Amino acid sequence: MAESYGVRLLRIFSLTAFCVPAIFAPDGWALTINQALMIWFHEAGHAVFGVFSDSPPYGTALMFFGGSLMQLLVPTMFTGVVFAAGKRFDAALMCLWIGLNAFAVGYYCADAKARALPLIFGMDKGLHDWWNIELFLGLGPWHGWLVAFWWALGLACYAVAVVGGLYVAPESD
Repeated sequence: MAESYGVRLLRIFSLTAFCVPAIFAPDGWALTINQALMIWFHEAGHAVFGVFSDSPPYGTALMFFGGSLMQLLVPTMFTGVVFAAGKRFDAALMCLWIGLNAFAVGYYCADAKARALPLIFGMDKGLHDWWNIELFLGLGPWHGWLVAFWWALGLACYAVAVVGGLYVAPESD
């Protein structure tokens, strides 16, 4: 049975209301819930891309970047599968998940200089991903631009989700 237009609008509103606070609160409940799930994919990304770590400096940087990359690839792949299944409305809304992860990566990137965020399992601050990425690739002077990129990506994903969701909401899958 197809979902009604009103139910779809309610889904857009409620999921957006859940995700929007992540823009303003890095320690808020939306990102906290997301990180509880995504930390495992993030850490797996280090292992997956760690095979390149023997080719410094870029291989080591890729190993550190692998966590953030995997954190974005997982929801992107799920979104692609849902879209390929013909569920355009659901795929549009899943862009909120991609955006939520872009904000999470942005907050982590923003912490590169201070390294104040606690790392998993109490790891040493010298293992902060974005501090190492900026160090190995000489991106320190571009720090502000990197953070702005992640925020812009998050906002773009939110916009695609809401506008795309509203556009396809009248259709039935």
